[in-house]
Amino acid sequence: ARGIAQGMGALFERVGFPVFARTQDDLDRSRRGFLDALRFQAALTFPLVIGVALIAPELVPLVLGGAWVGAVPLVQILAVRAVATSLMALPRAALTGRGRQWLVFSLSLSATVTFALGWLLGAAWGPTGVAAGGAAAGLLLAPLSLWMVRREVPIGVRDLGRALLPALAGTASMALGVGLASRFLAAVPVSSAATRTAVLVLAGSLSYVIPLSPWLVREVRRHARVPAPPARESESA
Repeated sequence: ARGIAQGMGALFERVGFPVFARTQDDLDRSRRGFLDALRFQAALTFPLVIGVALIAPELVPLVLGGAWVGAVPLVQILAVRAVATSLMALPRAALTGRGRQWLVFSLSLSATVTFALGWLLGAAWGPTGVAAGGAAAGLLLAPLSLWMVRREVPIGVRDLGRALLPALAGTASMALGVGLASRFLAAVPVSSAATRTAVLVLAGSLSYVIPLSPWLVREVRRHARVPAPPARESESA
């Protein structure tokens, strides 16, 4: 789960930096670009990472063996941390693109101190406590990252909420679908762990995609109608 979130975050950060650098003199374009990127990053990252957490009771024993059942809570806690820290990628790209490296350094320093403190406080409870401390640190740092961007680009709290709403609503629907599928599997004897996992994955995927399909179609059409930005003189020369 953490690897998925890190990969997604790194991708959006690499793509976002040159885009924000080109639009640093146009706050309105920077605002729209940040919100669009945040909306799509969350819509991709949230279901994948939270989905792993939801099916972890079936997935972990299937992949690692029955001896690893005790690792299920650890995987779920790490998924929470992964979702939180994924929200820090775009703020870093936006701040770097606008030439605010000192803010990025401040954010990195804050992350180092906060994670170290979380791990230290959780160490008394073993690996699960350390993971929980890291998740708590991520949940504190994500709002801090978004707040730093709001200082540079005119983005309101309501704008951020609207950008995250599709992913949050779809993930809630996915959780409901996985929960109902789990109850179905409890009532119907299915001996194969692979079959149970496949049913949960299918239920979660459909529960996420179907409710969001109108939004997905609308977003694709909206971006298809957006004209390409005019090339700069230096680029056209």
